[in-house]
Amino acid sequence: MKAWEELKESVTFYKTGLFADPTSHWYLDHGVKIERFEKDGRFEIHNVMLAGDKYEKVSDVEYAMFDSVGWLAGCYNVCINTYRKRLNKINYMISLKSEGDDMLDDLMSRKAVVTKKLNRYLELMENLSTFATK
Repeated sequence: MKAWEELKESVTFYKTGLFADPTSHWYLDHGVKIERFEKDGRFEIHNVMLAGDKYEKVSDVEYAMFDSVGWLAGCYNVCINTYRKRLNKINYMISLKSEGDDMLDDLMSRKAVVTKKLNRYLELMENLSTFATK
């Protein structure tokens, strides 16, 4: 797992379980949590950018990016996919509203924030891919 190997060199992992005998080690950044379990050595990667305490495993395609390309590219990919889903949901909600609806202004504000975040991650991903090809 390329992402884990990259992180081993630069971060301190958190532990789950007893301090002297942890059941797993994990790290969280960019709304993504990677965890390696001591018992069987397997990895789990979760998108934690969701509402409240909810999280979900990343898709197989997203997992493959962490495995083959690395941590940052994998995180940026998850962020881009998450913000695109949010933007689609907001656009759908906007389509259901009519002019003068009080909620329309709030939705437009949320759309602007999500669009700005999405564009930032798209820019970061482009910079990362440019750097990786040199």
